Amino acid sequence: DAVRAVIVGWSFAWAPGSARYVPMAHSGLADPPNLPAQEVFARLGPILSDPSIPKIAHDLKFTAIAAGREGVEVRGGEFDTMVGSYLIDATRSSHAIDGLAIERANYRALTEQDVVGKGVKAVTLDAVPPASLANFAGERADVPLTIAPALEEELGREGLEAVYRELEQPLIPV
Repeated sequence: DAVRAVIVGWSFAWAPGSARYVPMAHSGLADPPNLPAQEVFARLGPILSDPSIPKIAHDLKFTAIAAGREGVEVRGGEFDTMVGSYLIDATRSSHAIDGLAIERANYRALTEQDVVGKGVKAVTLDAVPPASLANFAGERADVPLTIAPALEEELGREGLEAVYRELEQPLIPV
């Protein structure tokens, strides 16, 4: 729930294979150490708010709400892979990024369960050391960049590009 979620860390990528993770709210001794959210968003805020810098993500609405809670307005949302996937196949049972990674990039991304465990042994994301969470979080930034071009191309082939650009994309922040 983006409205109540605690931002444990922020991952971002500027090109496929370039993801980085910034830890912000890991419990216990974090290695690398947590950075204050205020400092992180003071530095990332201008980039996230700049509409001339295109943003590609999976679930841009969640990203916008989470950043908005830190006083940052995300602008320049170029493509949302979750919305694109939904338009291509609305009957699909899930549009989760790990499933799309397998289908669209032939890549098995880590699942949250891979990182936090399952059942009674499961922990919350903040209890996972930053170094152990970095790959999982990095994939959440990297996979959308990797699969977005193919999704956009398929939207075009299916005649859905205008539906995405004129109907769905403007509604993402709503």
